[in-house]
Amino acid sequence: MRSHLSHVTSVTFCHIDESNEPLDTTDPLIRVELSELIENLSDDDRKVFILKASGYSIEEIANHMGISKTRVKQRLVRIKRKMEEYIDEI
Repeated sequence: MRSHLSHVTSVTFCHIDESNEPLDTTDPLIRVELSELIENLSDDDRKVFILKASGYSIEEIANHMGISKTRVKQRLVRIKRKMEEYIDEI
């Protein structure tokens, strides 16, 4: 199962804000802020984020990374917390 996920190296960030409008990722400022946010994640957290944002299930991510589904969920909670902290700073 690891081989079919190995091609995923980046993700297009498609976030819906409170107005339910897609985030304008063509805006250079938003692209820089999103890039900085993702770059500030640890390598494993970044990998979990990219795989999850690319549509892979928690089970697929766990199998690919050789960790438990619980560990994937813990990483996603930590990523969400870091994103919330980052957003509060900007």
